[in-house]
Amino acid sequence: MTPGDLTTLTHVKEWLGIPDSNTSSDAMLSRLIGSLSASVRTSLYRYSLLSQEYVEVRDGTGTNKLVLKNWPVTSVLGVNIGSAVIPKGTTIDGTRTSGWYLTPYDGNPPGNVQVIELSGYNYPYGTQNISVSYVAGYLI
Repeated sequence: MTPGDLTTLTHVKEWLGIPDSNTSSDAMLSRLIGSLSASVRTSLYRYSLLSQEYVEVRDGTGTNKLVLKNWPVTSVLGVNIGSAVIPKGTTIDGTRTSGWYLTPYDGNPPGNVQVIELSGYNYPYGTQNISVSYVAGYLI
């Protein structure tokens, strides 16, 4: 399986009823998997659909919301404004503490984009002054 493939050769052969011992079509099936996976990613405007770590370095917009480029987000590893580390916010008795909050994944593929919203902070105007690292994508 090459990076970006949306399935494995083993899964395709199983679906087609081809025994693992029959390798005569492996090269062709592998090329088809790669080609069709790339076509799906291109039509969805997504670099990858598989779970992996991303680091987005973005320009500050003066707002408190940042739409992430990849989803579903399974974990946020860090949110930074310049060299300042923004803590994860918590909700206590319905009140948000200062920090970042991730809009939840709706659970229905392909899902909606997700947003890192700040409480008590904003993403100040600037060039490449925001950094968000996170894990996003689907598991196969």
